[in-house]
Amino acid sequence: MALSQRNIRFAIIKEADKRFRKYGIRAVTMDDIAHGIHVSKRTIYEAFPNKEMILMGVMRSLVEESDEHMQDFSSHTDNVMDILCEVLRLQVEFSAKTTSSFFTDLVKYPKVEKMMQEYSNKQRENAFNFYKKGVAQGYFRKDIDYKIFNRIMKNVVHMLRATKELNDLTYQQMFVNCHSVIIRGICTSKGIERFEHFMDENF
Repeated sequence: MALSQRNIRFAIIKEADKRFRKYGIRAVTMDDIAHGIHVSKRTIYEAFPNKEMILMGVMRSLVEESDEHMQDFSSHTDNVMDILCEVLRLQVEFSAKTTSSFFTDLVKYPKVEKMMQEYSNKQRENAFNFYKKGVAQGYFRKDIDYKIFNRIMKNVVHMLRATKELNDLTYQQMFVNCHSVIIRGICTSKGIERFEHFMDENF
């Protein structure tokens, strides 16, 4: 039975997701994706005009899955450290199954980069209220200007992804040696205690 156009697009996105994460985005060709789901390359081009549009579909799917999971997780707890640690756990889990070249390749696709930047900006708008709640719950320090912190982190994340000199580092290495240091820096002793428990469980 022939697949519908919607099902073909779904199959392409799932196959591309698997291959992009295993081999890196630039290493995967349209022929590879077509071979993986047993269709012609023409079928791929009828669904997506180019690889960047497939990548946009992949990233949109990943974001939607993550958002859906976190909405469900957050509906069962109001504890900011539990929520933060779950976000971090998902990132660590994702990166453990993904080649480092996937992350460095992303910056070479401007439409995808713009889409992810817009998503990150929306996330940072919500992050300020999240930090305020963390301060109220006693997990985050109250002597930090979190609007400034948000601006700094935006550029730190971009620098880590775009700097060629760091291409040999895995996400886990960058997390342990950079991100985790920053997180400890904004936490109170109560927050650090919960974060150290997360680190012991995952590293």
